[in-house]
Amino acid sequence: MSLRIIYGRAGSGKTTYCFNEIKDRIKNENKIYIITPEQFSFTAEQKLLDTIDENSTINAEVLTFNRMAYRILQEVGGITDTVLTDCGTSMLIYDILRKERKNLKFLGKSDKNVDIVNRLFTELKKHNITESKLSEVKDDINDIYLKTKLNDIDIVYKKYSERIKNNYINNDDLLTILFEKIKESKSFDNSLIYIDEFAGFTKQEFSIIEELSKKAKQVNISICIDELEESNMPEIDVFYPNKKAIMKIIQIAKKNNIEIDKPIKLNNLYRFKNNELKFLEGNLYNINYKRYEEETKNINIFLAMNPYSELEFVAKKIIELVRDNGYRYKDIAIIKYGLRILSQHHYTLKEWSTMQSRLLNLWVRFPSMADRILEILLSNRAHLKIDPLKKAIYSIIDESLMLNREQE
Repeated sequence: MSLRIIYGRAGSGKTTYCFNEIKDRIKNENKIYIITPEQFSFTAEQKLLDTIDENSTINAEVLTFNRMAYRILQEVGGITDTVLTDCGTSMLIYDILRKERKNLKFLGKSDKNVDIVNRLFTELKKHNITESKLSEVKDDINDIYLKTKLNDIDIVYKKYSERIKNNYINNDDLLTILFEKIKESKSFDNSLIYIDEFAGFTKQEFSIIEELSKKAKQVNISICIDELEESNMPEIDVFYPNKKAIMKIIQIAKKNNIEIDKPIKLNNLYRFKNNELKFLEGNLYNINYKRYEEETKNINIFLAMNPYSELEFVAKKIIELVRDNGYRYKDIAIIKYGLRILSQHHYTLKEWSTMQSRLLNLWVRFPSMADRILEILLSNRAHLKIDPLKKAIYSIIDESLMLNREQE
């Protein structure tokens, strides 16, 4: 049983280091597990297949904590209740809010509070906050405003727990069940575990890592930090949350007499292909930042008069790069924030004529933006210059969006 920390700044090659090491060790190990967050699991599986020999894939596997829960429950048993889907959870919360409306001061005022309560329950369960703990905290609060809000949460939380008890389990309860059942499992005994791509851990995840450390031959955790030492000034240290998480894991290892191997520090930055981005990564959140003295060629800032001008500039730039500079659309990424504001702005016919073709081009080339672009198109559909067939398609899309909003 041992713990090893692999750390470095953003782009230092932590994930690549892990997979290259897996490639070297896979033939000598019984089983290797790579644990990632849900959103990175597919990418990790692709990278695993690209890195190791295809005949060795049976010895290595990518897991998420949720997938691990189902795996262990299949092995040792213990799950007899139906898992409640996100849709089912929202329906149940809506029903509780409706029936308890007279007893609620804040949460009963709007049906939109369903999403707020759903997210709140997720956070409470992730941090192992039970109904009794919440009641204790509520009773110790002196602030009347806060106490009233907590009282609403307490009422809904208790009703929700009563309704699902002995019938259903929530997705957020899976990790709690995993922690209880992992001790009975033999799947991770003497295995090699790599935990990668996490930006901190919840209380549930800390508990599971503790149990895995007791079973595995070695647990490797990669984390994005500059140094292992905890900062004396957390308010100016962008890596402080990750450092705090690693310090807690090291404390867990010491408490369980788990050997701590020599940490691996990665200093080189491979992700950034030019000096400007490397310099920006090191100074953007640094209070003692330095000034870049050389000419900047790879970072451009465009100051737009309004969201329309901003989107038009992006569309023009993409077309220019593809047409004149030899780029392909797959080489270009758009990182969006607040694109929804465009759908709230109604354009003149002249503005719309200029933007329509560019929006449709972006829609085709960048599917991830489709929902926002559709909202912009549909909010200005009076100006659309399209034939009857396309108009029918837009009508169907419009009805689909309205239906989705009603369901939300």
